[in-house]
Amino acid sequence: MRRLAAGDPEACAGLGPFAGLTGDELAGLLERVWGCRSDGATVGVDAARSLLGAARARERVLDVARRGGAVVFATAAPACLLGFHARLATLAREAGGRVVVDDGPHGVPVSGNGHRRIVWVAGVAVATDGRTLGGSVGRDAAAELLFHLARPDLVVGDGPFAAAAVRDGIETVVVADLDGMAFGVAAARGLPVTVVPVRLGACPGAYEELLDLAAAPSGRDGEDGDPAGR
Repeated sequence: MRRLAAGDPEACAGLGPFAGLTGDELAGLLERVWGCRSDGATVGVDAARSLLGAARARERVLDVARRGGAVVFATAAPACLLGFHARLATLAREAGGRVVVDDGPHGVPVSGNGHRRIVWVAGVAVATDGRTLGGSVGRDAAAELLFHLARPDLVVGDGPFAAAAVRDGIETVVVADLDGMAFGVAAARGLPVTVVPVRLGACPGAYEELLDLAAAPSGRDGEDGDPAGR
């Protein structure tokens, strides 16, 4: 939080520095969005806030998809988030949206990064070296992805992928742990950002409730139930 307030580029995820940002503002944001207090005995993401954020993310995906909008899904943390993004991508397709992918045989090469490239798995962009998924995704690779694709109406992502979308002024749904507080600041400052506060790095089974929420039927004519009430 101190680094973010001071405008440290890494803490700001390339989105800042944010003028006039104070420790009190960040403490309030931490509690309001992530559901935890910086002065508590432990600092962790409140699961109820995760579900609420996921419900809001689902609403944004459905709103764009039902208007026939284009959505890009991308994750720099496939070990825990690939399933969540993939289910939202399926939801978007079923609701009439266009999930943007590159159908080429080699994906999008990452300049200056050896054999690394960006490929699509179940409609979700991920980085790969040809054998494994994930690993480091730099800002250049994320920006290159958005440069390569036609400009979407919405990006659903995390890490550098989400940061690149916010910097480009694209509406963004971002899955963010506590080190992603810059996205919360961006949303509080009026940018089109929806934060899904999630503890990253857990085993895939820890995200089952988020997966179930993302996979719920899209309904008709806006008659969805309230997923936030789960």
